[in-house]
Amino acid sequence: MALIKTALLNICLFTCLYGQENFEIRGIDVSKWNQEIAWAQVALEGYDFVFIRATQGKKIIDSEFKTNWQNAHSEGMPSGAYHFYVTKRKGKAQARKFMKVVGSYESGDLPPVLDIERMDGGTPEQMRKQMKKWLALVEKKWGVKPILYSGELFYEKHLKGHFDEYKLWIARYRKALPNTEGWTFWQYSQKGRVAGIATETDLNYFCCDLETFCRMIETLND
Repeated sequence: MALIKTALLNICLFTCLYGQENFEIRGIDVSKWNQEIAWAQVALEGYDFVFIRATQGKKIIDSEFKTNWQNAHSEGMPSGAYHFYVTKRKGKAQARKFMKVVGSYESGDLPPVLDIERMDGGTPEQMRKQMKKWLALVEKKWGVKPILYSGELFYEKHLKGHFDEYKLWIARYRKALPNTEGWTFWQYSQKGRVAGIATETDLNYFCCDLETFCRMIETLND
């Protein structure tokens, strides 16, 4: 926690120097596809948060999750775990796998994330029903509403109007802001270059100011 508080002070300094309109709070998201990460170098790059893939479907565990989770925390980076949702699998089974792999959350972490990007079985109605079961179980576990991640087109077609109570992390790889209203995080690039990461890396902005960011990461149950 002390390291995370130090990181937040650094964010505050950045805010004072550059102002809100520049999306001063920025982060990355990673998975095993980013290979071995030198987290000390990433932290020196000034990134303020990270989302880390933990699981996919009801069986797949990201082979780098535990290492990334531990090392990102060691560098004081507010971190959130995410689950890649498979629509042909039951929501509760996927939630249980995700919660078991992640283990414990603590104040200073970002809320958990449900990543839904594509239809790979079932109907949109069935998908939404099972997603709600995943979201309910994870919220009950950690006492905070998960974040919902999706691509802009998929969200507008299948999810808009059904999950308005959840914070939204939207993917849109253009310079212009997302058209989707009410987003909290914006994944604006898949091709970022970050010191300490050998591969291209997803880059993200947080929508709002430091105070809003701090409130969000202080609401989780241990």
